[in-house]
Amino acid sequence: MTATSAHEDRKHIFLSLLLSLLVKIPISPFFYPFPDRDSGVFAYIGRRILNGDLPYRDVWDHKPPLIFYLNALGLKIAPDSLWGIWLLSVLLLAVAIFCGFKLLSKLFNSEIALVSTAIAMGGIPVLLGLGNLTTEYTLPLQFLSLFLVWKFWDEDAKASWKYLLIGALGGLAFLTKQSGIGIWLSIGLVLLVQSFIKGKNRLSILRLLWFVSGIAIVVGLVALYFYRNGAFAAFWDQAFLYNFVYVGKNELGLITRFVNLFTMREIEPIAVFHMGMIGAILALAGFVLRKSDQANNKQKDFFLLLLIDLLLEVLLTQLPDFTYAHYYLTLLPALTIFAGLSLSVLLSGLKKAPLPFSPKAKNLFLAFLIFFASIPLLTEWYYSLKEPDQNFNKALVEFILQETEPDQTVLIWGAETAINFYTDRSSPSRYVYQYPLVQENYVTEEMILDFLSEIERNKPELIIDSARADMPFLRFPIESERINEQINKIYSQYKEAAIINGWWVIQLVEP
Repeated sequence: MTATSAHEDRKHIFLSLLLSLLVKIPISPFFYPFPDRDSGVFAYIGRRILNGDLPYRDVWDHKPPLIFYLNALGLKIAPDSLWGIWLLSVLLLAVAIFCGFKLLSKLFNSEIALVSTAIAMGGIPVLLGLGNLTTEYTLPLQFLSLFLVWKFWDEDAKASWKYLLIGALGGLAFLTKQSGIGIWLSIGLVLLVQSFIKGKNRLSILRLLWFVSGIAIVVGLVALYFYRNGAFAAFWDQAFLYNFVYVGKNELGLITRFVNLFTMREIEPIAVFHMGMIGAILALAGFVLRKSDQANNKQKDFFLLLLIDLLLEVLLTQLPDFTYAHYYLTLLPALTIFAGLSLSVLLSGLKKAPLPFSPKAKNLFLAFLIFFASIPLLTEWYYSLKEPDQNFNKALVEFILQETEPDQTVLIWGAETAINFYTDRSSPSRYVYQYPLVQENYVTEEMILDFLSEIERNKPELIIDSARADMPFLRFPIESERINEQINKIYSQYKEAAIINGWWVIQLVEP
């Protein structure tokens, strides 16, 4: 490494941390000490892991396991708050930004790398929410994999083993968000197609074998870990079978999902989406009109991989009936790079214009572009500094802390595990939220009876109905005499304690 490149890396590291902090500070625990719904589940399971419990076996959830262990690590750093989790998220986002800088600098130049990354980060609050979500943690894996693919592109067969690392990163992504693997599907597809092209087949086959091996090793080791701990069946049932049922309800066709690429409400407000889509069209045109320039063809082939990824990400994002803003974070790497392409073409065109931009005018234009793209981030800062939206039932939290001891359990009917985490009160059941118990074509009578038996056996001090219209209290898709008997028995042991902001609270009757 030369002194110049080392200096460039230090500058990129500093800028990466700075951008990450600019994104993360307004959603830090300083402003939002109470976690969002999904984040609360992950933090709660992370704490249970630190207490010796195992995901799936001891706590039900349908996400892959990596995010639980990231939360456990964050809570190990700062046990009594979200600060440790937040710090990890800052570092991981900085890694994603740094890898993006490095890749964009090689594809274009440092100026375009900085501007396109700033544009992407300026709009990311629209997708990120309060953070600590699965797709947030796939970003460093995605950017790093794309950087390594570009770096290893021209290496010979002796270096094909390096694709083991890219595959391993794909395995980690799969264990973070099952549908967050568009980049690795694209890499695998390109390698597979190249294996049938004369002159490239041996190299591509070797790379593909190492690539698949990397995925298999990571996923296999995790599966073995759960198997050795008696949790593999639960892992498969919750992280995969449940999601097959959840996704299976979707009636959208492939054409509709493709059309949704241009009508996605969640991502449409951010500038990187529009600039990225323009860049994708330019990349497609460049591939179709490609010339024999070998160096230029490398870039165009790489853009083709990204075009495939963009299409796959959209299809994967549109799998369930309902999509949430953070699902679209998986599109961010491809969109950021294509935004860089749009910017590169634009600046090249301005240089050739009859009245070219002066350096000062160009800098003002780029600054305005960044400012315009950063309106979502500036808005986030404004509301955090003015009056953060503390979206939780504060009176209920105070009631729980007053009426219960740390060793007593609290059951919340619905999906408000964040309250269990924030109050440090465990749930009496592994069904800490009850989505699986009301999911038709998945729930069984045995699951419902197991849940009710856990309540009867562990006797939570409080049972709270979070008043969800779509989840009536202790109502299940399956009815039976045994279920009704268990429910009546539970009712007989509790009395009404309060109604707090519309939430019904019942308390255990002293024997």
